[in-house]
Amino acid sequence: NYNFRRAMEFINQQEEREAFEYLKKAIDDDENNGYAHAWIGRLYFDYGNNSMALKAINSAITLLPGINQEPFYTLRSRIHRNLGDTEAWKTDVEKASEFDATATEPLDEISNYYFEKQMYDESDSLMDKFIEIEPHNPYGYMVKGRNQMMRGKLDEAFSLYEYANKLDKSYGPAYSFMADVCLQQG
Repeated sequence: NYNFRRAMEFINQQEEREAFEYLKKAIDDDENNGYAHAWIGRLYFDYGNNSMALKAINSAITLLPGINQEPFYTLRSRIHRNLGDTEAWKTDVEKASEFDATATEPLDEISNYYFEKQMYDESDSLMDKFIEIEPHNPYGYMVKGRNQMMRGKLDEAFSLYEYANKLDKSYGPAYSFMADVCLQQG
């Protein structure tokens, strides 16, 4: 409907407050507009309102059963993670992967969880899949480098950051992580 189209225009212009107002109008026009619920859920999440984000994304999942719901489950997993519900988080990340085996966001989400739990081998394994899907994306190499740093393998970490830098010279984190390795090496 008109209000949903206007909301998308504002989202594309990164004017979230205006987008939010039009999304609310779109839902007032059609309470079964699952896409409007999904976008409102995303905006609530971005602004830290996890309970409202969860409510909205649950509506989107219910209202849009016939589409690839990977983005919805990925977002809901992040909401659950913020709320400290590890079991629901894990279930949703796995569900997101089932919808789209080539989606890298669920891999990244689980990999970061493993990193936080100091499970670096598991994190590396997921980043290997990430790299297989997106071999030209420096991010997978950066995460593996971060894992190597935590293991104290600074030379290996530097090599991974250097390779990420070769993939994309404008990828700023590669430079800062390489500098961090140099500082740690003295």
